[in-house]
Amino acid sequence: MSATNRHEHFLEIHDPAGKVQRLKLRENSIILGRSTDVDVTLKDTDVSRKHAEMAPNELGQWSIRDLDSRNGTYLNGQKIVPSGDDEGWKLLEPGDRIDIATFGLVLSLATPALEWAMGHEVSYANLDEQEDGLEVSVLDASVGSQIEPGHLKAIGSLGAQMVQILDARKRLNALFQFLLEERMHGMAATALRMYKEPITRKVKPLSNIMYSPHWEDRGRFHISRTALRKLLATGEAVLAGCGVGGAIEMSVTPATPMAVMACPLHSDAITLDLIYLVLPPHFGTMDFLAVVALAAQQFQIGQLASQLRTSYRDSPTLY
Repeated sequence: MSATNRHEHFLEIHDPAGKVQRLKLRENSIILGRSTDVDVTLKDTDVSRKHAEMAPNELGQWSIRDLDSRNGTYLNGQKIVPSGDDEGWKLLEPGDRIDIATFGLVLSLATPALEWAMGHEVSYANLDEQEDGLEVSVLDASVGSQIEPGHLKAIGSLGAQMVQILDARKRLNALFQFLLEERMHGMAATALRMYKEPITRKVKPLSNIMYSPHWEDRGRFHISRTALRKLLATGEAVLAGCGVGGAIEMSVTPATPMAVMACPLHSDAITLDLIYLVLPPHFGTMDFLAVVALAAQQFQIGQLASQLRTSYRDSPTLY
């Protein structure tokens, strides 16, 4: 297999200890296995010396096949076996999960996920610690929300802005700035990545924290374990009161009451990226959660538009 037109793909490798390595895929095929002579070494006795091969086709799409390994290669939970004339090759889509022994691998495009991780190194926060005692509500799309016309107009303007921004980092900053405007009442915002089971149950920052100029208590940024667990379980935007209770490793107990909102930005087989917003407690309402969720959706639309522009530019002429 060869590639003449390429999208930028990454392979995210999760080892048994929960460590994550990101590998940028080039134009050549790669061999995965236990041997130190292969392109991607997976150190586990259950991994064959040359276990599997990945390769791009002429359109830049990646496929994988098992190399007669002892314990097999699994794609989205199904063992890869040759069928018909495919010689064992299975076409991959962004977000597909590959399991090789105790390693989990995910193929991703550079554009849809928040691949550019701006955050500085911090200790991971384990979601399996004790509950923080907060009351959490999940956004219910079947229940109508009373969104003010001014907010709807602002959301429309944000959407138009998102599809024009080419850089994902700048797109996220624009979302932060929107949510921290005086009319939106946000006090601080950041982006986080959660890892789903069975790989790990941890959280890492994907961006620096952006603060509102109206919030004087900078540096005291609080993250609710309960809210993140609920988001991970439902995949829907969540709202939590943050006036009492403990906090995860990355935070301390708030000195003043506040509300927090967490909205999904991107999800695949292993990770869930989200925006996390802190607000004054009186703006912790379902109506306002609906506004924030709509703003997050504008970011997602901008990400998709950027991906489609890349696909259109790199695709061969069809007529």
